[in-house]
Amino acid sequence: MKYAINTSKNSDVTSVAIAFRCSNQTGVRKDFISTYMDISGIHIFSVNGSWIVFINQRCESDVHRFRNNVAHRCKVCGWAFETASFAFCSIECKFRNTLGSQLDEMMKTSEDVVESVVKRKQSSENVVEPVVKRKHRRKGIPYRSPFH
Repeated sequence: MKYAINTSKNSDVTSVAIAFRCSNQTGVRKDFISTYMDISGIHIFSVNGSWIVFINQRCESDVHRFRNNVAHRCKVCGWAFETASFAFCSIECKFRNTLGSQLDEMMKTSEDVVESVVKRKQSSENVVEPVVKRKHRRKGIPYRSPFH
């Protein structure tokens, strides 16, 4: 499934315009992301004929992670691979391997900034939206034939 991510109005920031959702994970096209960063060592998936790279670390609760008969795994989260040509399952895992604890600090500060922006928006928007009630139910009262 393809969807658009909101793009920033700031001209200094490059933002991702098209992303894919697959297996509850967000990914971007390999061709698009490879122009902005080195994706060597990251596992590339084929979804509906498009080659994508997952952005976030793979889900920890997934059964795929705990397969015992696989020799090759992601260096960070332990996601199982079929081939040895990949070291990471996502962009986040590659960043975590490179930056270590600095990535957590960067993500925490970015979450604080987003949270303050959301609070400012909520405080400026004190408009109460009216509650719209449906006049008619989708199905009416069932009519039965009278008993004679």
